[in-house]
Amino acid sequence: MSVLDLFAEFATDTTAEKDGVWVDYGENKFLIAMSGNRKYRERFIKLYKPHERLFKTNTEAAETKSNELLADVMAHTILLDWTGEMVVEKGGAPVKYSVENAKKALLLPRFRELIQGYSEDFSLFKAVKDEEEEKN
Repeated sequence: MSVLDLFAEFATDTTAEKDGVWVDYGENKFLIAMSGNRKYRERFIKLYKPHERLFKTNTEAAETKSNELLADVMAHTILLDWTGEMVVEKGGAPVKYSVENAKKALLLPRFRELIQGYSEDFSLFKAVKDEEEEKN
């Protein structure tokens, strides 16, 4: 019978969870914190409560507000920085990272999904890196 090292398999680096890890995207990089971190939960609850009744409706206004809320929460707690400049609005000029620019970028649903995916990628935040990852 083999021994399963649960620490090596499932422990996360708590500093990386909140301070983020750099993720390559082409020639650019994003600094991503782990989804569901403490700051994320606190900000989500704070922003959700005033709009709770609206979110229970099945309206376009609820969907719009939901997207705005997610973009805000993620800009403050998950997408912490990026390298270079990004165009975040149709016809806009390239901009450097700021929370406001991150919020605008995160209003793009597919971009938000990309960043969310990184933030949920457990392997990025593991306390014990796999041997192959350590070689790279």
